Amino acid sequence: MDFTYHYSSTQEAFRKEVCAWLDANLPSEAARSGNQSWLLDFRTRLGEKGWLAPTEPVENGGMGASSGEQVVLAEELELRGLRPVQDRGAAALTQALHNWPSAPQLSDLISAINGGRISIWHANIPHETPEPGAGVLPFSNGMHEEGVISTEDGDDYVLNGWAWFHGPDPNPSYLWTLAHLEATDSTISLLVPAGLEGISIPVSRQLMDAPAKRVRFDQARISRSFLLGSTGDGLPLMRSTLLVASDSDVPPRLDPIVIHLQRYAETTTRQGVPLIQEPVTQQVVMEAYIEGRVAQLFQTRDAWMWATAQKNTYQAAQTRMWRKRAAQRYAQIVRQVVGVYALLDEVDPMAPARGEFATHQRESLRPDDPAGVSGSDAAIIARHLGMVRKEETERDRAPVQP
Repeated sequence: MDFTYHYSSTQEAFRKEVCAWLDANLPSEAARSGNQSWLLDFRTRLGEKGWLAPTEPVENGGMGASSGEQVVLAEELELRGLRPVQDRGAAALTQALHNWPSAPQLSDLISAINGGRISIWHANIPHETPEPGAGVLPFSNGMHEEGVISTEDGDDYVLNGWAWFHGPDPNPSYLWTLAHLEATDSTISLLVPAGLEGISIPVSRQLMDAPAKRVRFDQARISRSFLLGSTGDGLPLMRSTLLVASDSDVPPRLDPIVIHLQRYAETTTRQGVPLIQEPVTQQVVMEAYIEGRVAQLFQTRDAWMWATAQKNTYQAAQTRMWRKRAAQRYAQIVRQVVGVYALLDEVDPMAPARGEFATHQRESLRPDDPAGVSGSDAAIIARHLGMVRKEETERDRAPVQP
């Protein structure tokens, strides 16, 4: 069976256009280093071309591109480490807004999101819903206490608690928030302006920008007009849109760090001999390649399941866990092959792979779960495969003690 993705002549022509524009407009590495302002400006320029949401209609801030052109654009951005600028959470939100007829100035809001003029952080949500009586908030992952509680006060909601959010920009315009409505014991989805009184975003002190940011709500008051959908629709709405907004529309490819590692081993010599000809180096580089190919097959399977509307139970968690653990193994192999030079960042002229190895080394130290909870994917796999002991299941369902 041929799993190779075949590109059309239209796609290749569009690829030339994309590459030429990126080469002309992407700031130099020196200009990007330690400076976040370039990213905001670059996203705005991508938005002006309709490339942040390429398949959206032109009147909604997109370019009306085909899915094939979307594939090419995503690939070229990924090769340059720029895929996050196409915020998947923002794409999911526009899907939700299309089904929100009561939204004020709906078309303007969608165009602003797709054009990169406003930025969205979306709540970290579980990949599956706990069973009734599990003793945890329906939007918590069940492994640590978190959640936003909403109470009703006249025409407003009052929010308290904290949650993890994802988003590409350091200063979001809106927080797409999932909250537990106490009055009806159900979930609601809110588009919360990030500048509201009572909302705080603590500064993250980590090796690099965290993929998830912790946001606290303290008596934050918001009008009911910011409600997305209806009461009780919160979790189903966010899950249906965020899970669909995956990378399943992009052909699976090797992790860029594996490609950089192969090129380094092929082009770097020691005592006149290319590293790739050393038996031990050959073996470890091949191990990285094999793990990368396995990840490709997992991604291909997941994309096929999405495309054929099959229920994805443990498979997505399996793919995530494999990729996370493979990334840690890649980091070990890079240190073994490249040595201390793998720790040089992009500002050092001697940094191999333009500093990509150093960035990957830092990223590999992140916890398994973006919110800081390790093992959640393994727990999902075990539960769906019936590998959880009965006493553990009963304990997990016990009410949480205050």
